[in-house]
Amino acid sequence: MTNAELNTALYQKMFAEQETYREWLLSQPSEEVLNHTYEYTVREDILLSMEYNDLPDAQAKALLKSPSPLADVFRDWEQDNDFTPFLNIMNEWYAKDTSNKIKSIFLSRMSDGKRCSGSIPYGYNRLPEDKQTLVVDPVASQVVKHIFELAAEGLTPPAIARQLTEEKVLIPSAYTLQYHPEQCNRKAEYGCTNWNANTVREILNRQEYLGHTVLRKPIGTNFKTDERRFATDEERLVFEDTHEPIVDSELWEQAHRRLKHATRRIKEGTHQEECLLPGLVYCADCGSKMSYQTNYYKSGEPYHSFRCSSYGNRTVNCTIHHISDKVLYQLVLRSIQRLSSHIIADERGFAEELKSKWEAQANSKPQKQKEELQTINRRLNELDRLIGSLYENFISGLLPEKQYKSLMKKYSAEQDSLESQVSEIQEKLEQTKASSAHIGRFIRLIKKYKQPAELTKEMACELIDKIVIHEAIGKKPNRQQQVDIYYNFIGQFDLPLSEKETAEAKRKAEREAAEKVKRKKNRQRESNVAHRAKAKAERWAANDGHKYPKRICEQCGKEFYPNSTRQRFCNTDCTKAHQQAEKEKETLCRKGQPHLPSKGLQDLRHALLAVQRSGRCYAPRNVRQSTAGRNSLPIIIVSNPSRKPEKQYKFKEEHTMEKFITDERTGLRYELVGDYYLIAGEDEPEGRPIGVWGQRHLRYLKQHRKVLYSELLISGKLNDYPADLNEQAEELFSRLVKQLAEKESVTEALKAENQMLWVQKIQKLGFCSR
Repeated sequence: MTNAELNTALYQKMFAEQETYREWLLSQPSEEVLNHTYEYTVREDILLSMEYNDLPDAQAKALLKSPSPLADVFRDWEQDNDFTPFLNIMNEWYAKDTSNKIKSIFLSRMSDGKRCSGSIPYGYNRLPEDKQTLVVDPVASQVVKHIFELAAEGLTPPAIARQLTEEKVLIPSAYTLQYHPEQCNRKAEYGCTNWNANTVREILNRQEYLGHTVLRKPIGTNFKTDERRFATDEERLVFEDTHEPIVDSELWEQAHRRLKHATRRIKEGTHQEECLLPGLVYCADCGSKMSYQTNYYKSGEPYHSFRCSSYGNRTVNCTIHHISDKVLYQLVLRSIQRLSSHIIADERGFAEELKSKWEAQANSKPQKQKEELQTINRRLNELDRLIGSLYENFISGLLPEKQYKSLMKKYSAEQDSLESQVSEIQEKLEQTKASSAHIGRFIRLIKKYKQPAELTKEMACELIDKIVIHEAIGKKPNRQQQVDIYYNFIGQFDLPLSEKETAEAKRKAEREAAEKVKRKKNRQRESNVAHRAKAKAERWAANDGHKYPKRICEQCGKEFYPNSTRQRFCNTDCTKAHQQAEKEKETLCRKGQPHLPSKGLQDLRHALLAVQRSGRCYAPRNVRQSTAGRNSLPIIIVSNPSRKPEKQYKFKEEHTMEKFITDERTGLRYELVGDYYLIAGEDEPEGRPIGVWGQRHLRYLKQHRKVLYSELLISGKLNDYPADLNEQAEELFSRLVKQLAEKESVTEALKAENQMLWVQKIQKLGFCSR
């Protein structure tokens, strides 16, 4: 048994069989156990427990705490041996040196482009006589190409894995086990077709399918353990075009571009539509991606839009940057259509215009970066000089140690920051020099979609690199928002509008404005219809299911629901009775006999209130007086406006009426105005004094509201009503004057200082208040 085999056996026994390995260990010769195990396994465990080193292994610490006879032997042995620490250091140096030599050998071979690993990428085989050369597997290579094509179509790795599982395609380990068992170096299941998303991602990320050789992908972290880490891009070794590729660079870039913008599956049953610009819309202020939102109108209809994800998550202090998906789709589609028609019309002119634009940008950007680099270099030279003078002052004792350390720390931090900026600027300059125009590739893509009628997800992902949304300015209908579209391979390219396009845009704006006005009118019309319907429903509900509210029949005095606004009687019987009464009244009027309205209206005041609908009371000039003479009641006849003029009563002209008459019952005095008697204004009752505001209102009532004036006069409120109104007006007038005086700084101090000015301002304020 060799030393390595004995060490492995002892190590496994001590960890796996804690109870049974003691007897086995005691049965071994002590010298052999000491010679072989001390150099490798037990040496690490025992010495690390004595704080000579710290091994980050939980099993080693557990072994030291266990009742191990071997550990007891070495604890006793190391107490009597003074050379143990030196032996341990020398053994560790030897192991570390051996590990470094092995690493350098492998690194030297990988630097020459030689493969050091026995694993082969899925889709390739290795020649028996030349293990460094990879050849394409005709079956597995088609699966690899199919995976890249699915990714280029927009499928995510989980979706690709599900589709391969449904197609019953063997997984890489099962395929190698079945067709190339000599190359299978891992545990595999025969005939397995259950693909995993991680396997698909690993295949999509392998650059070997482009024909490149990629070496030194994992790197060991410590020679004492088996832990490894993934190498960075600088540490990884890549040798291009070393074998036959399976996929071309265009398919690779398209697949990775679609994977970059891949979205999750939409839950079934939701109203959310598929976004046509997945992962392409960015915020102009914070640079984060715009999230695709689904909201709902009051009617329940969904609408979709984009907004800043940082604004929604409250991670960055940013604004919403809201834009409707329909508006953005129209902008993108219109830009692609214009660019496509421009390229098809003048392909060479487009290429020359794009080259000149890139050359101008390439000349402007490096110039600014060179100027910035010169400024940073001058500051670095100045810092070197300051640090040198600072050290000299400290050595000569002119500067205290505390200040020296503080300034030294400040200058060192600034120097490190400037050096990092120098390296970044130099990298940008190198990238600018190495960048080349991909005009031909973009032209081939744009020719693929000649004058598209609608925007599709595949078109957007192939043509567009990103879309930057700026914050909107203003509100509707004058809302404006800047949108920057960056295309793949050419960046941002804005075509100026031609005269034809400008005129078309103007006509389109006018049509949209007209349609907007029309939609607004339709909405207003629908709103009015709904409002009227609601008011009608409320009116019918308030009237217990009838169209009009209850009324009192003028003939019988009962309540009823009319069928129109002009219905005055509850039924035909009341209508006939009223007509009969009217005929009787006409007969009496012809005979010159006085007649008052029926149903107990015995005085003039009740008669006036009953006929307030017509607005006037009148008496014909030729009304015959009673035997009591002129001191009796005047004849009051209700005017019927609906009666035709030819049917009006004609009286003899020899009967005349006096200018003024007086009613003895009410004490009211009437004046003859034309053919009618109206209440005279001279007989207004006396009472409280009425000011100017009340007088004005009384004049207004006399001229324009004669019925209300008559009612106030009959009810005896003709004096109190304008008097109360005058008091309210006077109070409001005084309050307004005070408020205006406070606002205009018209105070008692101004009155004491300049009384004339105070009087002028008070008069002015009074005029404004009045």
